[in-house]
Amino acid sequence: MKKKIISSLVGLTLVLSFVLTVSAYSERFDCSYSGISCKGVEFKAYGTAVDFSEYVYAQKGQKLAVNNESTGQFNFITQLVDSNNNNIGDEVYFTDTQYRTVPSSGNYRVKVYCSDTSIKERCTGRGSVSQ
Repeated sequence: MKKKIISSLVGLTLVLSFVLTVSAYSERFDCSYSGISCKGVEFKAYGTAVDFSEYVYAQKGQKLAVNNESTGQFNFITQLVDSNNNNIGDEVYFTDTQYRTVPSSGNYRVKVYCSDTSIKERCTGRGSVSQ
């Protein structure tokens, strides 16, 4: 009986720790204007959750604006990635916009994620990528 209770508690702990690690709410949005393609994602999370915007297309050598509009206490990060999820340039923090030159023609999107290990929803914001 003791073994069943202990194994049940261990199993429950593992399930809860997984749920807490990836808890997130996100909503994709289109921020395009005047012929400029822009895609983004609003993000509210804790733990190590990750999400992506929709794609924008860029020509080789084109600069894309990667925006971070952090509204939480800390740890909201945006990153430009290609269609294979390879990082393009450095991470963008806080409320900043960085410009990244793409190495080849193709589809690019913004990855948003939280590096907060707390179980509180302190990692919130919007990230976007535009031509």
